[in-house]
Formats: sequence, C-alpha cells, structure tokens
Amino acid sequence: MERENLGQIELFSGASGQTPAKRRAPVDFLSFIFGYEKVILIIIGFMITGIICFSLGIERGKRITSADRQNVLLESPLPAAQETTSQGQIKPAVQIQATPKPKKKDAGNFIIQVASYQSNASAEKEAELLKQKGFSPQIKPSGKYTVLCVGSFSSKETAKSALSQLKSRYRDCFIRRL
Repeated sequence: MERENLGQIELFSGASGQTPAKRRAPVDFLSFIFGYEKVILIIIGFMITGIICFSLGIERGKRITSADRQNVLLESPLPAAQETTSQGQIKPAVQIQATPKPKKKDAGNFIIQVASYQSNASAEKEAELLKQKGFSPQIKPSGKYTVLCVGSFSSKETAKSALSQLKSRYRDCFIRRL
C-alpha cells in the first residue's frame, strides 16, 4: 500500500521510491529588491545634493559677476594699446575714464493723484471743488479712466504738506512723479 502512494509522489520527486527532497527556496524577491533599494536611495540622495550645490553655485556666481561689473565701472579702464611714432617714440595712451552713474534724487516735478473716475464729468465736478479750495487740479485721461491730480511740486516735501490737507477728503491720494 505504501508503494501505491509512492507512485504518485514519483511523478513529482523525480526519484523512484525516495521521499521527495526538500527543495531549496529561491532567493526571496523582496529581499532582492530591498538590497537594491538602499543603493537607489543613495544615488537619489547624491543627485539631489548635486542639484542643490549646483543651484547655490549659480546664485553665488551671479552675485559675484554683478559685483565685478560694478567694480569695473568704478575702476579705471584697462590701458589702451601703445603706439609708436615714426621715430620709435611711444605715444601716450589715451585713457577713457568711466563716468559714474548719477544718483536718483527726489528732484523733479511731483503731483498728487487724488482720484480716478470712469466718467470725465465726475472728474470735472471734483476739479471745480478743488479749485474753490485753492488747489490747481489737472485732469489726465488714462485708458478707460480719467485721473484727477493736484499741483505741480518741485520736491516731495512740498507735496507732502499738500497731501496732508487732501487726505481728509481723499484718503487714497498719493504723490507721484510727473
């Protein structure tokens, strides 16, 4: 009877009359993946670190080149090529000096923008009220709107004094350059 049971086992074991040998389990797929996962994570970490370092280097380079450009404008230019005369004497080189950029000052014409209106009639009514109060209103078209401005001031300080008077009625008015 035992022989009959072995007959079916023979089909699977490959050896007649022997009990099937324990098969060696194949390498576990998950352990194979986890081994490579660490390597992949390390590679990704190096790539991210490299990208960050590259980006910081680019930004630092931009700052350095912009500082160099400013220094070049302030320094004297490179000496021009020296020329010789027919007698073998060296002609003095013509030097071009860099002109410093003028600094922005508050000098100029300033106005106070009081309000903007969709209709020209509303702006004219308000301009009449401002004229009665002693201001010199100006109406300027700007696209679909009409802008109401006051005065023509030579400095911001003089415009600020008029601005404080206008803030009581027009809370959003501001100083702007002409």
